[in-house]
Amino acid sequence: MGAIARYAYFNTWVSLMASRLLSDEQLTMLIDAPEEELRQTLKVRGLTPSEREKVSDPASVEHGMTPALLRDLEILGHALSGRDRDFLMYWAHRYELSGLKSIIRGKLRGESAAGLRAQLVDLGPYATLPLDELLGAEDVNELLRSLEKTPGYADMARYARRVFEEKQELFALDAAVDRNYYIG
Repeated sequence: MGAIARYAYFNTWVSLMASRLLSDEQLTMLIDAPEEELRQTLKVRGLTPSEREKVSDPASVEHGMTPALLRDLEILGHALSGRDRDFLMYWAHRYELSGLKSIIRGKLRGESAAGLRAQLVDLGPYATLPLDELLGAEDVNELLRSLEKTPGYADMARYARRVFEEKQELFALDAAVDRNYYIG
């Protein structure tokens, strides 16, 4: 089977999804657009932020887009196999690392487990972190020790814990997590 036939389903979905993208001109016009226009533009593209989300805040928009991106990822993942699918799934893993970093930052600020949980995006079948255990950890060191027992995170957690114990700063810890992800 040739590449065209093997990737026909994938290419069809990518073409359909690409039609939802905004042009450079449309993006430029949205920079100063009123909140309601931003909300309507997102809605037309299949993204429906909640009424409480301020769509002019990039972090809020990204948080609201994650479930839609994961749905698209699942569709595209069905069209691939082997190394192609593995690459796509590894890219999706960054959403889980984003959640992990949110938990770490929250632990450093002394936020409650319930408050931290409310900030996380439900990753559905892509979730591999032991969230209850991580949210229940007393501090960042305990969180990283717990993570060392988690398949797929042990090496990253050991390295990140060593860096954090040595430097005691969030930036170094974030960089250690990111370094491990990008090396993978």
